[in-house]
Amino acid sequence: MADVPDKVLLTGDDLLNMPATDERHELIEGELITMPPPGSPHARTQISFGAVLWLYEKKSGFGRAFGDSGYHTRGDNQTVRAPDAAFISYARLPADQQLEGYLKIAPELVVEVISPNDSAKDVEAKVLEWLEFGVAMVLLAYPGTQRIHVYTAPEEVKIYKRTDTISGGDVLPGLEIKVQDIF
Repeated sequence: MADVPDKVLLTGDDLLNMPATDERHELIEGELITMPPPGSPHARTQISFGAVLWLYEKKSGFGRAFGDSGYHTRGDNQTVRAPDAAFISYARLPADQQLEGYLKIAPELVVEVISPNDSAKDVEAKVLEWLEFGVAMVLLAYPGTQRIHVYTAPEEVKIYKRTDTISGGDVLPGLEIKVQDIF
């Protein structure tokens, strides 16, 4: 019987130093997960959230907005997740702290834009991982239905339609996201 070679496991450092490509990557328990570039509805939704969070950063002075940045979600160097947008307060990440590589600090808010090829099982696993990492609010944006699901705990989800407004509440004071401005 021939020996089966061991699967090569990567680290966050390996991922960070990979050559740039058009594909997006995450790392789960050392395994490289490759995703195709997002389609237009995904990309438009992602940039809309980025703009809303960037404006909130500038107006509130409460923290920093992030785009497609990586986070070590499991406290090791073998899992790196990259939400479509995120926000971290200065309480968690001081304004004068230098940023290098992937962050080990949980954002208060994470946005995941759901693509047609995302499986419900994978989306649910990602939501749970973000919440276990310490994210206070996970937003799932569905461009196809123009709805946003907001999780604040594994069993606590609110669904917002196009005419609704999402409040940052105690998590991000003063933040209001009009769903119609996202889609």
